[in-house]
Amino acid sequence: MEAAERDEIYVLREMEYHPEKRNVDEVRAEVEEKYRNILMPEDIVTFAAQSTFAAAIVAGYSQSSSAELARCRMESDTLSAQLDNPNLTDEERQAIHRQFLALHKRKHDVIKKDWGGDNARGIKPNQPEKLLVHMFGKFHAGKMDKKELVAIMADLQPHLKDRQPQLLEYLQRKHVQAKIGRFNDKTRDLFAQYVLNELPDNEQSRIMESAQRYYAKIRENLTSDQKAIAVAKNISATRDNILPQQHNLSVQEKRAAMPSALNHGNERTV
Repeated sequence: MEAAERDEIYVLREMEYHPEKRNVDEVRAEVEEKYRNILMPEDIVTFAAQSTFAAAIVAGYSQSSSAELARCRMESDTLSAQLDNPNLTDEERQAIHRQFLALHKRKHDVIKKDWGGDNARGIKPNQPEKLLVHMFGKFHAGKMDKKELVAIMADLQPHLKDRQPQLLEYLQRKHVQAKIGRFNDKTRDLFAQYVLNELPDNEQSRIMESAQRYYAKIRENLTSDQKAIAVAKNISATRDNILPQQHNLSVQEKRAAMPSALNHGNERTV
């Protein structure tokens, strides 16, 4: 709450991604060290967009990707404000909705390129571990065959060699733990062979055991209605099978905006 009152966006994001960090002064010092060379682009002016930029930086996105996602957020807010106009014609509303679709594709492309790079342009993957988990989710859902998955793995494997800390940190996030916990035996075996193999033996077993326990705990705590909703969401996610999209955060309610646009409800749903 103290950090929110001070608009300390990086502190908020760091504590969000690492809930075990409870001392705000220690986090403030850590943030100063980690992000002191990160400059907020001058054209990113709203709190919501600045929050999106900071969320992306803390989540591991490059500065250029973070800036582009923040700009998308500003454009999205502008379009939302335009839709609030009760005097719009049907044609004008349809035009705005088309702009939303184009904006969604733009965000999708930014995230996809940051995760997996762009071979045609010689851009290396920045967060290959995220793309891998996403691809295994598609495989588990029956939206990708083993041959295609292995081909993607072969392309991304060299880029994982120097990212063991980032891989371990990502696999320990709660939403990723829940995702891994849902994997069937076939997917789990391939995941252990191709992804967990990049980690020390003791970490491999710990990640899988923790994922199983975490998902089991989630299931136990759900009511019958919640379980039905979860099933419906899984069916919807399987059908849509898209990369994460931005949530709308209120600019006015800064404390309500504390959950990041890239963690709560987005990468968590991949």
